[in-house]
Amino acid sequence: MNTQEFVTTLARYVEVRDGINTLEAERRALAEAIGAHMAQEGRDTLSVAHGGRHYKVRRSASTRVDYDEDLLRKRLGERYLSILAVDARKVKVEAERLREWLGEHLIEVGSPDRARVKEAVEHGLVRVEEFSGAFRRETKSIVTVKDMGPLAESDPVY
Repeated sequence: MNTQEFVTTLARYVEVRDGINTLEAERRALAEAIGAHMAQEGRDTLSVAHGGRHYKVRRSASTRVDYDEDLLRKRLGERYLSILAVDARKVKVEAERLREWLGEHLIEVGSPDRARVKEAVEHGLVRVEEFSGAFRRETKSIVTVKDMGPLAESDPVY
């Protein structure tokens, strides 16, 4: 791909990305309008025929509740533990401390970590040969394009 083909491809990529964002926003607005209509009619499902196609439309609602954890902890004291469930976000933040707390039980909920494998090999705890045939590697290429606004004279041009 030469420079001009690259620039043309990039321009089309940005055009498609922006079109997808516009369509997604419109899709969300339309879904909201459809949901509002169904709620007004007191319907959770509708069967609709349009353009020679049959559509089954479902509406559901979910409610999110955010608790003031500090306030509840103070109010409930020891009873606070009885209302707790595992919070994946907190587990992720506290992963290193949890690793220590779990000890030998980590084998039940843990998975090999690439950085830890590398570290164990470097420190001689395990040998590279022990991993032969025990893993699959897949490399995915990720491309991101960010709109940085109007071009300034000092900006490099590809």
